[in-house]
Amino acid sequence: MDEINKYFTISDMPIVSSSYWNEVHGFTASDVEKNKEGLQPMRNLGRNMAFMI
Repeated sequence: MDEINKYFTISDMPIVSSSYWNEVHGFTASDVEKNKEGLQPMRNLGRNMAFMI
């Protein structure tokens, strides 16, 4: 992830940030829905993406 972000930065590409790691863990979709701590950064990421668009 760090290398991808550095590549984007070096290439003058905009990077959408979040409040923590941009990933959620779970084996199934229902596992992901139960991961409240992991979903909050994804909501922040979505808001930031919408703002940049």
